[in-house]
Amino acid sequence: MSEPQIIAREPIVKTPAESKIYVFPFDELPLAAGELLTGTPTVTDSPADFTISAIAVSTGDLVAPDGRTIPTGQAVTCRIAGGTKNRNYLLTCTAASNQSNTHEVRGWMYVR
Repeated sequence: MSEPQIIAREPIVKTPAESKIYVFPFDELPLAAGELLTGTPTVTDSPADFTISAIAVSTGDLVAPDGRTIPTGQAVTCRIAGGTKNRNYLLTCTAASNQSNTHEVRGWMYVR
């Protein structure tokens, strides 16, 4: 497995009542030429408090929160709901690729 890399340039902030889409960009990892994410990725949270659903590899280009475009097959999205007020959560996404590699990206979500 590749070394994990903290990607989130700015943590996503939500309230316990909100549900938000989270984007894990894998395009900043050293992916091989033509390497794309495949299969069913996993997303975990620490502490384990969230309801995480709709985990999927991107099927089209995505625009990241910082405005850059993430190419098709190089991001994972999911929906995050719940959480406890005034907690910070480390999110970890693990995904396989079409070149039999497994990659991991981490990011932060703050509940306020």
